[in-house]
Amino acid sequence: MEINLEIAASVKTRLEKEYGAAVWILDPGRYQLPDIAGKPAGGAEYMVMWTAVLAGDDGMGRDFDMVRASSAYSSGAHDEWNIFVRINRKRPLGDQVAIFFDSRSASPAEMEVDVSPGYELR
Repeated sequence: MEINLEIAASVKTRLEKEYGAAVWILDPGRYQLPDIAGKPAGGAEYMVMWTAVLAGDDGMGRDFDMVRASSAYSSGAHDEWNIFVRINRKRPLGDQVAIFFDSRSASPAEMEVDVSPGYELR
């Protein structure tokens, strides 16, 4: 966890340095849920929170123009990808959130294809 937090902070710093004030980078590692009744929050609790943050009040993800994914083996990353897939399906062409994966732009087809769920309940 500590290494993940360091990596996320480093990437945020690097991107903000490269793009300047033109971008705001969300570093999800900075936002930790408190323990409840002595139990730490799990992946499912985080995904409830992140779904609300990423999708916004109307479910259209209006606070985001671009997202990056890079952790193919993370349950949370799978769920985050799927959140933006659902957002992009709601938005008209030309207004979709650009998705980058492993430093390359995802194709329009990839931006609308679900991956296997992580913590999401189906």
